[in-house]
Amino acid sequence: IFLVIMIYYSIQMVIEAKWQISQGLGITMVLPTLAIPVAMIIGLVQLVSRYILDLGKDGNADFEREIIDI
Repeated sequence: IFLVIMIYYSIQMVIEAKWQISQGLGITMVLPTLAIPVAMIIGLVQLVSRYILDLGKDGNADFEREIIDI
């Protein structure tokens, strides 16, 4: 739920950032603020894929997670 809320509000922030100009680079702030919703979407995809992979596992899922996760 947290990631979905963050995606929603960060997209609103990106829309508002198109009117802001960076002093140093002279670009709109869309690209820097776009990092937030992109990161939240990647996190949501990783969370859902991990959940789907854990559904098909038996009791040894914790052992496999310790090997895979760094």
